[in-house]
Amino acid sequence: CHPSGFAPQTPTCQTRGGTSRPASEVTFSPAVVTSPDLLPDDLLEEDFSSTNAIYSLPISLNSVPTVTAAYTNSIQKLQANGHDSLHILALHEIGNLHFYAGNISAAHSCWSKALDCIFQSSGVIQQCDGVNFESSFSQNIVKQAGIWGCLQGAVLAAKIAQFISTSDITKRTKRCRLSAHFFKCVLCCSMAHPLKDLQYSSHSIRDELFPGIDLFSEPHRLQVNTTVASLHFVCHWLFITGYYITLFPILAFYLYFVGPVCRDVQRTAEAKILKIRALTELCMFTEAIAEAIQFTQGADIFLPYGLHLTAANLQVCL
Repeated sequence: CHPSGFAPQTPTCQTRGGTSRPASEVTFSPAVVTSPDLLPDDLLEEDFSSTNAIYSLPISLNSVPTVTAAYTNSIQKLQANGHDSLHILALHEIGNLHFYAGNISAAHSCWSKALDCIFQSSGVIQQCDGVNFESSFSQNIVKQAGIWGCLQGAVLAAKIAQFISTSDITKRTKRCRLSAHFFKCVLCCSMAHPLKDLQYSSHSIRDELFPGIDLFSEPHRLQVNTTVASLHFVCHWLFITGYYITLFPILAFYLYFVGPVCRDVQRTAEAKILKIRALTELCMFTEAIAEAIQFTQGADIFLPYGLHLTAANLQVCL
């Protein structure tokens, strides 16, 4: 068989003058190709006796400097050519890489720079110390950063609060309030949702947040798992620190993602219980009891296979 898969042949043919000459001709020589194995690996044949067989890091720590250098070079090129959105994404990702490698200060720096780029200002994370979140105008922030910019900013602020401000409770609380404010800015973009935080104590997002818009259509720009994790941390920290009214719109946002979007029954139940606890702390006992009754009846709890939790299938799920 010819190495290239083609076998050249040189038969002769007659020309107009009656003379013969060799005519080149190429014919295809089929190669034997094995069909791919479509079945998954048999786990019974795997050896799980060692830790390395069941747990492995996605990238070795020895490769981190090389990847970091590549990211740094890309960030410089993106910034020089005015690709703002990609520049922000790269800063966010290299911050994740630094945190993975244990370089907390570098991760903090990259995440803070990404926040500054989103809102086109310097020291955004530091400026939140003197911001009155209740009086600040949300629509101006949305016009400046856009919906995805506010969501990215909220996730970044939540990461800084959770992973950086670990020893300073006051700073962690302010970062969480900043993240909550950015999440609230997204809700203010829709006229279908209340503007006052307390109104969310009896309001839930049942339909699409923005009809016709998939917030997670581009996973590299905004990941649903990262957003849900950030909302989860912010909600619980706001409850722990006593910001119950500030919690309500963020909890409604969180319930929308873990409910209709992710269909996570466990997270939905945890969030509803947290809402009942917040209502109880505010002495809103009527609302708390009503919420508890709806919860026990399975209201607004989405099952993974596309149905609501009702009395008929309540026993099956429990």
